[in-house]
Amino acid sequence: MSSTVPRRHRALAIGVAALAGVMAFGLVADGAAAAKRKRGVPVKFMTRNLYLGSSLEAGLSANNFGQLCDGARTILNEVTSTDPNARMTAIANEIRSNRPDLVGLQEVAAWYTQTPGDGRPPGPPEFGSGTLATTVKYDFLQSILNRLNQGKKRYAVVSTQDEFDFETEADLDGVNGTDSPAPDCTDAESDARLKMRDVILKRLHAGVRTSNARHANYVHRLALDVAGFPFPVKRGWEATDVRVRGSKKFVFVNTHFEAFDSATVNNDEYNAQTDMTTQVPRGTVRRDQALELVGAGGAAHSGKPVVFLGDMNSNVPGVQSGDAQAFQAVLNAGFLRRSTENPQSCCIDDNTGTLTGGSLSDFDHVVDHIVTNKKRIKKLSSGVVGRAKVANGHWPSDHAGVWSVLRIPHL
Repeated sequence: MSSTVPRRHRALAIGVAALAGVMAFGLVADGAAAAKRKRGVPVKFMTRNLYLGSSLEAGLSANNFGQLCDGARTILNEVTSTDPNARMTAIANEIRSNRPDLVGLQEVAAWYTQTPGDGRPPGPPEFGSGTLATTVKYDFLQSILNRLNQGKKRYAVVSTQDEFDFETEADLDGVNGTDSPAPDCTDAESDARLKMRDVILKRLHAGVRTSNARHANYVHRLALDVAGFPFPVKRGWEATDVRVRGSKKFVFVNTHFEAFDSATVNNDEYNAQTDMTTQVPRGTVRRDQALELVGAGGAAHSGKPVVFLGDMNSNVPGVQSGDAQAFQAVLNAGFLRRSTENPQSCCIDDNTGTLTGGSLSDFDHVVDHIVTNKKRIKKLSSGVVGRAKVANGHWPSDHAGVWSVLRIPHL
């Protein structure tokens, strides 16, 4: 009696085995996909303060219009001495080399002149009438984009938030005599203007999808007296919704908290919409800006995962009394540090004014941070860039750049 399995039974057995193999493969594939989802999506972030090119002290310390006109010349000469085009090229090279998916830039200056000047009163654009200076002397954003996208478009602007903007008549040629009819600045022949911005960039061709970009200025502002002219200093934030390579949607926020209330001379005036004269302790303005951002209704207060970065001009512990308040408010709101504190990233102390002085030891504290609001966003790695002179003997900025790779939950 033959024990041979009938042909039809053999075919059935082969079919069952094949089906089992397909099912097993499917289970393995599903398991791999589940594991990938559990691991999340690595996303790289960078925050970079570009440095205006001047401390602006020559203007901020002016006691009258004439000093302000001369101070404008000093400031623009200081900016030129830092070689801003070379510095911006160096910073763009940092970005190209490190390939962050999202970048938050601060102090993205545009410097303008107008010759002849038209005699508009010193101050921000909303103060007074006249034609704003629009002849570009330096545009930090355009310089960075020119290098980033040289040969191939690599990065695009997601959002631009205008911050403080100030124009004054200026004696740019330094020649004594009557160049214009301004009553207290008789040797001015031009107008000079600084417009500061914060900017979000996204990496192209990398699966970075952004939507719903929004931005605003803070209600709480420092109010300066510049040569007798009132000047509320605008600071702000910008945010966008993001998905990266199949990640869950998260909120990305970039900001720059107030810097000038670190200086005692500028520490006595405060503006909360209507109050321009209340004396407040050091660091109070930036603390209240932090509370605007992370409190209920703030851009960084969300049920979604939030990645929030920028120059916060604050750390815990602080360098001086009051310095910790803003970052402590961020931590109190449930945010977690996701960037490095070692090596430190702030700031070159350059008494030459050209960003050629100073030393590596000047990086002795931290004010630039990357934080998140969800524990399930894990930090995979972090570091700094820009702690070496590379731009024709200049530091790229007085700050170093800070980056982190974070694991964002998968869809």
